[in-house]
Amino acid sequence: MSAPTRAETWSRIVAAGIVTGEMPPHRPRVPWYVRLLQGVTGWLGALFLLAFLGNTFAFLFTDAVGAFLVGAAACVGAAIAFRRYPESDFAGQLGFAVSLAGQSLLGYGFWQLLGEHFGLLAAAMVTVEIGLFILVPNYVHRVWNAWAAAFFAWHVLLQMGFGPLGPGLLTAVFAWMWLEEPELAHYGERAHAAAWGLALATLQFPICGRRVCDLSVLLGWPAGDSLGVWVEWAGSMLLVAVLVAVVWRLLRREGHSLSTRPGAVALAGASILAITSLKAPGFSPAMVALLAGFSAGSRELTALAVFALVAYLTRYYYALEAPLLDKALLMMITGGALLLVALAQRELCTCGLEEDCG
Repeated sequence: MSAPTRAETWSRIVAAGIVTGEMPPHRPRVPWYVRLLQGVTGWLGALFLLAFLGNTFAFLFTDAVGAFLVGAAACVGAAIAFRRYPESDFAGQLGFAVSLAGQSLLGYGFWQLLGEHFGLLAAAMVTVEIGLFILVPNYVHRVWNAWAAAFFAWHVLLQMGFGPLGPGLLTAVFAWMWLEEPELAHYGERAHAAAWGLALATLQFPICGRRVCDLSVLLGWPAGDSLGVWVEWAGSMLLVAVLVAVVWRLLRREGHSLSTRPGAVALAGASILAITSLKAPGFSPAMVALLAGFSAGSRELTALAVFALVAYLTRYYYALEAPLLDKALLMMITGGALLLVALAQRELCTCGLEEDCG
């Protein structure tokens, strides 16, 4: 945008009462290919630095205390780089890579100290990620911290025997942050980064599956004993409740209630969808993310939710250990329920409620 156009645009929004004061100084935007090159060189610099430290101070990486010291120093150095050079892509990517290495060393130190107590290790890493989220002023780094904190928090629940409740609780927090975004706007970048970190953590279950995301399986540590079949059902019912609550919240935002036929039909349709997905726990998180992305006007979240929904349904269909006839029956029941909802919506439109049907 040219200088005269910027000045004219600023004058218009000042006259409209949207902003006040002088026009902020113009800062030229660095071309994307220059920023990409700076980011790549930052990662290369971080790799060379870590290789040098690993060869020179190898004894520190084999001891729990040494790993703690090096990991803490790496995280502090990354925080300093982020604060000193907030606009530098090189410093940002260098600091991000060094911080990831530092977090890995902290995790290794906890691993050496806590041994088989994987739940305590996960709880300690939740504390580390929350602390870094607060202290390190970088958007991408905070998205990573929010995702990692949610990831390790789920493993804490898993070791306690409440693993099936994790996706429902995470989906509820994610939906609250995205639907209440205007109320959280005064937190600025932190709230936006946390929302996206929770979005990635929520959608990893439909895309990857629970067992793929289970770090204790990769490390060879057994998960906590399940507290019974009721926990599985409680987790599924929690996902159903979250999906219905999100639809109800969006209906209220649009001025509908159960006393209006469009509101009643929409809520009934959401309930049918949620109940039919009781045995498909990855459906509700993807659908909640789709609704939240569409409601917030985020094309990125909407596209990611659509991908997660398609990926989960495809994986669920081929992984379902049932005869083809049973699969066809399940698809027929779900399709019939959706068809009934569509017919009810069409009936409302033909009854003179076109304005409520959109």
